[in-house]
Amino acid sequence: MEDSEYQVSFRFVEGIATADCAVEIQAESPEAIFEDAAVSMMSRMTELRSIKSCMKWEVAVEDDSLERLLYGWLSELVFIRDSENVLFSEFEIDSLEIGQICRLRATVKGERIDHNRHEISVDIKAVTMHMLRIQKEASGWSAFVIFDL
Repeated sequence: MEDSEYQVSFRFVEGIATADCAVEIQAESPEAIFEDAAVSMMSRMTELRSIKSCMKWEVAVEDDSLERLLYGWLSELVFIRDSENVLFSEFEIDSLEIGQICRLRATVKGERIDHNRHEISVDIKAVTMHMLRIQKEASGWSAFVIFDL
């Protein structure tokens, strides 16, 4: 899958901190925010087109706010990546419930890291709560996330 296959709705923000990477995301729906946040995280680490979609994971997270749900979603992807030594190339939000308890179910595809094919430019160690936001705006949805490198 090539990076150009994704319609880019995010931009990396420079100058937040030297050991961090910040990303602003604009999307039409909250589901797209969650997908694009995951795409931005993986595309910061390596070329998405180098990752085959030959393995699949079902991911489910819940929390008491949309911001904490976004944090939990991205943190779960970092955990799976680290514990199973994999990279992801496709993210599909199967369901998203927004309420007193927010719930997300998603399907994620990717493959085991192959250092002969995957050039890891940056290792994202964690997602931070610092300045994290997701909100509805007049023109759609926006989010801001900082990754710890």
